[in-house]
Amino acid sequence: MAKESNKNITATDVGMLMERQRKEWLLLRRNLETLRNAKKEEIPLNVSAGVVSKRLLNYRKGSLSANLTAIANGERPCFLCHKARPEEQEYLEWGDYEILVNPYPADEYHYTIVNRDHVPQSIVGRVADMVELARMLKDECIFYNGAKCGASAPDHMHFQAITANAVRNFISKSEDRDKLIETEAGSVSVPKAGASPFGYFIIDIKGSNDVNDLFNRVVDSLPAHYGEEPMMNVLAFNAGESVRVVVIPRRKHRPDIYGADDGKMLVSPASLEMAGMFLTSRDSDFMRLDGDMACEIYREVAYSDQEFNEFISRLTR
Repeated sequence: MAKESNKNITATDVGMLMERQRKEWLLLRRNLETLRNAKKEEIPLNVSAGVVSKRLLNYRKGSLSANLTAIANGERPCFLCHKARPEEQEYLEWGDYEILVNPYPADEYHYTIVNRDHVPQSIVGRVADMVELARMLKDECIFYNGAKCGASAPDHMHFQAITANAVRNFISKSEDRDKLIETEAGSVSVPKAGASPFGYFIIDIKGSNDVNDLFNRVVDSLPAHYGEEPMMNVLAFNAGESVRVVVIPRRKHRPDIYGADDGKMLVSPASLEMAGMFLTSRDSDFMRLDGDMACEIYREVAYSDQEFNEFISRLTR
């Protein structure tokens, strides 16, 4: 949970950090140039799920192929800790966190927001931090990849932030959702049947601290895994006068087709993929990924309609 001290920076300060890093950090400049020229296509789906796209970024291979066993066994230095970061990488302090520019960007503006201490990836007690960050960075989406839901550094607590346009599929109108709970603090709703290839919860809240009760109620409706927090991706961004928190329950980390061998694909779904932005690092994967494959990946890593309805029943009873 972020401390009250050192939270006087603004979105302007964060933007200036990005500009400095673009001027001074050769790796970042090169990767941004690659991003601007990268292949990108929309993927049509057979559901009214909004826009789904794919992008080819060869420098993302390290993230997409992260060896979680090696990480869990401490067999590689933590690249989010000070001693292992590139010399060129600056940061801004914000409470318990340090805001860094991501040198392997998924979009023009991509930040990593790192806990100052080397503690495991867990959102317990931290969702209000996400909301507060979203209020400060009004044009960004703050997202959290669970330790087994796309985090390439599950041993070090961090959020990420990316241009809010990346999550436009979650900016739905009230008539496209079924409201489950409404309180003075906010509301919880879900997309109407057939409007998404997977189920997710939408929490619209008014203040940073207002999110805790509604978020905890949603999380408590999900299955825990061996005493750990439920597998999930969480996103927070501004939606008019409120902040919207999207909780995507996950049943599986990677699809069966995942792998580097022939016939396999290096597609490891995290928050961005669930939001509709598939990142690939190999041309063969980019070419192979179509609407049917995207829907199959969603079916594997997300819960079925029947399972998701069970979560709704737990939440509302």
